[in-house]
Amino acid sequence: MAIQISGGVSFTGAVQIRSYLPPTQAPTNITVTQNNTSSVNISYTVAPAPVCTPITAVTAYSIPPGIVASVSTAGSGTINVGGLITGTNYSWYLTACNRGGASPYSTVSNIILLNYSGGVTSSSTQYQTPSAPSIILTNSTNTVLVNYSTGTSTGGTPIVSYTAKLISKNYGPIYTQSKNTSGTGTFVFSNICAYQNYGVDVYSTNLAGFSTLTSITYSPAYPPCAPIISTATVCGSVVTVNYFPPAYNGNGTISRYTAVSTPGNFVGYVCTPSAGGITVSISTSVNTNYTFQVYATNYAGNSALSSASNSVLALAGYVVNYLIVAGGGSGGLGGGQSGGGGGGGAGGLILSNSRVLPAASFPIVIGGGGSGVIGGYPSIGRVGTPSSAFCKTASGGGYGGGNNGGVAGPGGAGGSGGGGGGGNGGAGAGTSGQGYPGASGAGDPGAGGGGGGGGAGAGMVGGIGSATTIISTTLASSMAVGQVANCKVYFSGGGGGIVPSGGGQGGGGGLGGGTGALYGYGVAAAIPNTGGGGGGQQGGITCSSPGGSGVVIVSVPTSAWKGSYSGSSVSTGTVGSNTLIVFKASGTFVA
Repeated sequence: MAIQISGGVSFTGAVQIRSYLPPTQAPTNITVTQNNTSSVNISYTVAPAPVCTPITAVTAYSIPPGIVASVSTAGSGTINVGGLITGTNYSWYLTACNRGGASPYSTVSNIILLNYSGGVTSSSTQYQTPSAPSIILTNSTNTVLVNYSTGTSTGGTPIVSYTAKLISKNYGPIYTQSKNTSGTGTFVFSNICAYQNYGVDVYSTNLAGFSTLTSITYSPAYPPCAPIISTATVCGSVVTVNYFPPAYNGNGTISRYTAVSTPGNFVGYVCTPSAGGITVSISTSVNTNYTFQVYATNYAGNSALSSASNSVLALAGYVVNYLIVAGGGSGGLGGGQSGGGGGGGAGGLILSNSRVLPAASFPIVIGGGGSGVIGGYPSIGRVGTPSSAFCKTASGGGYGGGNNGGVAGPGGAGGSGGGGGGGNGGAGAGTSGQGYPGASGAGDPGAGGGGGGGGAGAGMVGGIGSATTIISTTLASSMAVGQVANCKVYFSGGGGGIVPSGGGQGGGGGLGGGTGALYGYGVAAAIPNTGGGGGGQQGGITCSSPGGSGVVIVSVPTSAWKGSYSGSSVSTGTVGSNTLIVFKASGTFVA
């Protein structure tokens, strides 16, 4: 007991100070009966109390939580509780109160199910209390998220609520939240001190009572230590700064790493907690040596700068534009004469530019189209292979999903995703910035497969390819690259899905991709050197529906280029003031 006296108070004569203790015994003999369909009577017995601290009230708490009822009394009696819901199971626990506080909780009463026939009672002791719940903490600035889930046992009766307490370790406030729910969920404690330790206690409740506590300590986050610098590499005026995470993340997940140059303060960053590389573009002041430092960021702030990287020389040069198209995926097969295969996804497409240095050499890799199918149930297609140039890689197109024996297979992920097989085959995902997802197969197992994603969109028919002006229609036709239509040149079209025999025409392929074939018809292959996806096939077709092979087109200023090229299948031409070098097979470009 603590007594604080302030303000110049004085006493004369004898002073007697009394303290009152709460009841030491909880109410007993608790019995619950139905009064009507929305109320119950709770009878109980309380132990005798000293004359100086008589019982003044008894309070009943419901399970599930949310209903509290009290009666002012000095002894045993009955509490009437209304506002209940017919058809719901309830149990109760009680406390007795005096001027010193509340007694411990009683044991849990019998369970009663309110109905129109006087109620159904059962013993809560036939069940066990639940096991302690599982919890995971996540945090951000001034907020703690407590993710909870059911423990190893519910005790034989469903969980009806969870309660969480956030307790300050520095004698601050206690925050309490409850949810009348079962299963999993999240408590959100907001606007707390970010630099204070807290204890988190969570318990679950069933109709038999309370679980034991699951307790965990939440410690605040601090800015992380400095990252570990690795190496800096340069490609013309673009620098990649490699780093490793720090030894200590400040007790908070790192959300970003930032690289800063000296001189110039050129900046690049990546949003990841992991090791990696940061790209920094030197837009001015080329022909200069640079070093780089990296700092890490969590929700508490920024770390100190790392040590400096090795020095790299960012050089001037000239800008080269290029188109990189990967190989398209092959289409899937249907099963028997029903169930269509999905169209293959288009190869990834990258239209970009880089600053290059004279005499610098760049390998050119051309990806092939996926060919044939992988057997089994279902018979899915094969992915296309990647194309790469100028330190960038376009992903091969995803395979088309199949359908065998009514089993629908999903389309594969790739530059653009493959279409799903007929019968709700899932769509394959596309690569961000290079393509689009495919389409899911139709719901009926005998229905058509989805179209593969294309360079510019997705759909039940193959997604349309991307139109580009890097090459003229005249050169594209003479060099047999891309697909010329509507006075444009298209690449990376998705393969069309298939409609079963007797079901109408096969799904159209996007420009640059293969059309889905009808049962008994020939192969719906994509056009070579387009990166298009192969069309889906009907069951009974033994031949494949391959994707189109990839291509790389380099557009270089004629006045600046003094270099060369090599490769087994290379064509050149002129568009305005630029020279075009078109690679249909792997080779080398020298700036």
